[in-house]
Amino acid sequence: MRIYAIQISSWSPSNDLYNTLLNLLDAPSQSRIRQFVHRSDALRCLIGRLLPRYIISQETRCAFGDVQIEYSALGRPYCVSSQVPIDFNVSHDHDWVVMACATAYALIAGWPDRGIVGIDIMQNILPFGSHTSELVDTLAPQLSSDEQNRLRSSASVEAALSIWTLKEAYAKLTGQGLRMDMRRCSFDTPSPGGRCTMHSSDEHEELEFSSRSGLIQGYTLSVAWHRSAGPLSQAIDQAWHAADFVRLLVKT
Repeated sequence: MRIYAIQISSWSPSNDLYNTLLNLLDAPSQSRIRQFVHRSDALRCLIGRLLPRYIISQETRCAFGDVQIEYSALGRPYCVSSQVPIDFNVSHDHDWVVMACATAYALIAGWPDRGIVGIDIMQNILPFGSHTSELVDTLAPQLSSDEQNRLRSSASVEAALSIWTLKEAYAKLTGQGLRMDMRRCSFDTPSPGGRCTMHSSDEHEELEFSSRSGLIQGYTLSVAWHRSAGPLSQAIDQAWHAADFVRLLVKT
């Protein structure tokens, strides 16, 4: 399994470049991106749609324009233009767009509705209120009693975001997203290396989980993956600034 990341801070493409990049995408993606009111949101979504197409084209030696991405009934994206199925998942927050990608040599039951990888990233700031307790109060309806007790005693923003991004990554792997009742899964505190265990009534024996703060400075990055995807690297496999990344695309 591989992790890719693109930093979009200070990236302000010209209108010509923006439209050129937009035209590399399919019509539904273009329509989705044009719906954003704020340019920053549109840029995150734009990079989030371009990144998987570029990575898939590189890994399969398929022309960028021939990469076909479809969506499951619940909206989970997957690639349909590769002889060897590739599963991927994208997340973005503030200055970063990240992607987990795995070659699905052994397809799991339910694929592509249920995926092989899920990823989530959040900046280590308080998104709700001014105190960690307010963040925990906001998340409480989606936390197990054990998670609530640990987070209230730790008073750590990173600990709270670790639990939440793990839940998001798992929900994205399953294809359910925010439709999932997050209380169904409860996560232990990650080890110093980031690995952690999930407790759930759902079948998950073949799943692995990791959550790390500092892999990208100032952010918490969590990943859920099926063991068939292989081991998780201890570092980002490849990272670009958006300005450098798009120079690869205009040559594609």
